[in-house]
Amino acid sequence: MNERLKEIEILKQLTILYAEDDYTARQTLASILEDYFGNVMVAKDGLEAWEIFQANHIDIVLTDIVMPRFDGIKLMRQIRYNAKKDIPIVLISALTETHYFLEAIKLGCNGYLLKPIKIDELTDTLHNAVLPFAQNKIIEMQNQLLLALNTLFGGKKVEIVQYLFTHCDNEQIFYGTHDEIAEHLNTTRQTVAQCFKDLTQKGLLQKIRNKAYKLGHIEDFTHTTILESNYDEEQI
Repeated sequence: MNERLKEIEILKQLTILYAEDDYTARQTLASILEDYFGNVMVAKDGLEAWEIFQANHIDIVLTDIVMPRFDGIKLMRQIRYNAKKDIPIVLISALTETHYFLEAIKLGCNGYLLKPIKIDELTDTLHNAVLPFAQNKIIEMQNQLLLALNTLFGGKKVEIVQYLFTHCDNEQIFYGTHDEIAEHLNTTRQTVAQCFKDLTQKGLLQKIRNKAYKLGHIEDFTHTTILESNYDEEQI
């Protein structure tokens, strides 16, 4: 998978809030964003954006600076001081509005786009803004998964799943054999084979050809494992 496709894959999992007062610009850029993001929420000014932000889960904010009621700087200030301080925020500005740069930097702006906006610059800037947050989310989900697996199974199964995730490629495909895993983790081939069988039965692992296995996403593993953990607790 090339770098451009990896960027798009990350953005597809996110919800973006886009604020722009100009109708034509808003409609045009919103339609472009829909090609890259999983969910796009649109506001006609900063105040409406702030209301949407408070009522919804937003992963990243893209906002014009000069708007009626709330401008982009005021919106950013509201988010930083009253809500999620660390959410990525990218500002859009015309060349004549560069005096806003200093205030944006003080507030921790994660990116800046100048009009007219080029699509490559747009996606690169948004990707770079969300990447650290996306990586932290993945690490958090991995930790949740390992905790849930340890609660359910403990022992080598946790190590095997962790090994699969750390040795798969960008398309979630693991290349290897049961023997290789068993040798690396100092366990038996039978233990590895049983783990693979369990994961396959739960729909979390699929053999696509000899020595190649497609893993489910971390979200799938975490959701399935936590559900089973909760079910087991209810049976006690």
